[in-house]
Amino acid sequence: MARTLKQFQEIAVQAILAGAKYKLTSQNMVFVFKSPTGSGKTFMMSQVVARMADSDNVDFNSMDLCFLWVSIGKGDLEKQSAKSLKEAFDGSPQVTMLEAFAGSKDIIEKNEVIVFNWEKIRTRDRETGEWKNVVMKDGERSSFVDVLNETREMGRKIVLIIDESQMAAKTKLALEIINDVIKPNLIIEMSATPKLTEQPDYTVNPQDVIDEELIKKDIVINEDFTNEDASELDTEQAVLLASWNKLTELEGLFKKKKIGVKPLLLIQLPNSEAGDAKKDVAVEFLREQGISQENGNLAIWLSEEKFLADKDLVKLNSPVRVLIFKQAIDTGWDCPRAHILLKWRESASITFEVQVLGRILRMPEAKHYDDDVLNRGYVFTNTPRIDVKREVYGPNIIKTLVGKKRDGVKNITLRSYYRTRTTYNDITAGLFSGIFENKFAKFFGLSADTSENYKTIKAWKGSDGEKVEMEGNLRVNIMSDVIISGGTIDETARIEDDSQTSLVMSENDLRLKIEAILGSELAGYQAARSIPVMKNTLVGIIKKYLGKNIVWIDAFIIYNEAIIKSILHEAVADFKQKKDKVDAEKLKELEIWDDAWQIPEEKSYNDKVFAVERVENYFYDKAILEVEKSEPETKFIDLLKNSGKVVWWWKNGDEHMQENFGIKIDEKGKTFQPDFIVKYTDNTIGIYDTKSAGFQVEDTKAKAEALQNYIREQKKVVGGIVIFDHGVAKINSKEVYRDFREGAEDWVDFSR
Repeated sequence: MARTLKQFQEIAVQAILAGAKYKLTSQNMVFVFKSPTGSGKTFMMSQVVARMADSDNVDFNSMDLCFLWVSIGKGDLEKQSAKSLKEAFDGSPQVTMLEAFAGSKDIIEKNEVIVFNWEKIRTRDRETGEWKNVVMKDGERSSFVDVLNETREMGRKIVLIIDESQMAAKTKLALEIINDVIKPNLIIEMSATPKLTEQPDYTVNPQDVIDEELIKKDIVINEDFTNEDASELDTEQAVLLASWNKLTELEGLFKKKKIGVKPLLLIQLPNSEAGDAKKDVAVEFLREQGISQENGNLAIWLSEEKFLADKDLVKLNSPVRVLIFKQAIDTGWDCPRAHILLKWRESASITFEVQVLGRILRMPEAKHYDDDVLNRGYVFTNTPRIDVKREVYGPNIIKTLVGKKRDGVKNITLRSYYRTRTTYNDITAGLFSGIFENKFAKFFGLSADTSENYKTIKAWKGSDGEKVEMEGNLRVNIMSDVIISGGTIDETARIEDDSQTSLVMSENDLRLKIEAILGSELAGYQAARSIPVMKNTLVGIIKKYLGKNIVWIDAFIIYNEAIIKSILHEAVADFKQKKDKVDAEKLKELEIWDDAWQIPEEKSYNDKVFAVERVENYFYDKAILEVEKSEPETKFIDLLKNSGKVVWWWKNGDEHMQENFGIKIDEKGKTFQPDFIVKYTDNTIGIYDTKSAGFQVEDTKAKAEALQNYIREQKKVVGGIVIFDHGVAKINSKEVYRDFREGAEDWVDFSR
């Protein structure tokens, strides 16, 4: 079955296409695409290439393009890339491995995709400087260098796509090959941790990937490491035993739930001589558990030893249960069933740590399961620390702190609401493109026969006599030779001068001006996602009806700003009306009402964001609370800790997930997750949300009234909004909410 793009992937593809189109006509030829491991970078980029090669794509069909897809690493990753591309393209465009291509043809065909491995083309003889790889050498047949030269000479543009570029994209040799041999017209660098620039052109939000259930919710490090079985073992033996126990636990869960997935344990050896000894320890231990190369359950992938019992290691039901490796997992790196990592090494390379952790991030079937044990990745390590940049996968995905329900504590049951993300607050290409085209053609009275459209627009007049500016150079005026006396600086309110110099508008000025025009008509939609889509749509539609190039179109948009804004205003208004209807239908399908919601009996937290606090009456065996709390939260927690009427309390909503308690606010499905759930000695349940006394009313009013509606439908449930006025806790539990400044009489002392 053909794969379809998730919504965040479609938005990314649109943004890359818009950026690629712009950069192919500008001096800045590098587009950097940052997206988390497991987000489907290869699939997204395959769709970018497919659309650039599509003869019906008005943005690119006049461009003569070919593509070089470069894989990084010392393995056969290029074969995996080529296989993935062929499956995604389904026959078009053509995908060719470099080894099969070199020597058989003199040029790269239009839209052809050549896939090769960086390691296999970059090596030169140190003494002679000649290429070592046969495809790069001069001979009777054309070398790849000759092919590239011939391709460029016939006017074909080369698009270089660098996959997982963090490994080698910025080395001296890599830059030499790019600049002196390939000489691309456009470079698209894609990685979770890009190196060619510190500021990516487009970044996929990691939370979007989690929300679409492509990657795991958490990575937990050294879970439950108080296991008595490990108390007499050294650290290396303890982590080995713990990782094995977790593997058997996960295997049992998948089998119990009749899910056809066999989880994989990855064992990473130190990249040194000590690694050999560790390998022997691991192999012997695994043999005692019935895991060996002979029975097909063990795979080893080291530079000096490669053994794969099952060549198709990535299959969800592969018999391989354990893979032993060192620095790089060259085969099976894209293996969604990898679930556990045993790490036997220290490393100062943060980027490398991220890449390894990324191997256990993917969900096996690109969906979350009904048991969060299966929605987590697990790391066991005897290293003193693992450094991970918080922003790489989101601030709370690497988790080392675990809270479990205290012995003797009785859970509660509540009705809880949750909805998966129905839509992003953005303008989407599929719906907006048709609407804008209709508005644009109708505004000027254009026809499908484009031959007369230029004359039609040129002759157009508005009701106030307004005309369309059809030609002109993109220039701006700046002040020239302005001199201000130093003694008058303090009195100067405005600096202006009649002397003006006209200069050509810079590429950055041009981009900012067009983005400002589009941004003025967003109608509340998110700019980062929507503006690339709007610009791509405008350029494509104008080109379709007028047949002009991007330089002319950019000038047309800027010189006719008022007219373009008018058309955009109507198009966005129509888009909003239709999109709201679509979103309302989606909401019905994605709402989840859990009539038997309970507090999760176990929850994991990130130790950079959360810390353990001394609390006797918390729901879990340890109170793991956010380090940075608001002042009202801190005061309310102190109140709960010292109350003799509280059996236990729990902090809700630290992450916006289905496992938290939620209340539906409105018909659009907006969810409210109150801060605290409290169990009292009289078996009453309290639900509270804390705010500062000077908070904004609008959002809180909707939440407060939704909470009271919820409470009225329940038995033995109380609650409301809590503030602190001069150190005194006050609560509002009114059906119609007024804030403290507006109606102080609605607030009473919090007495529980």
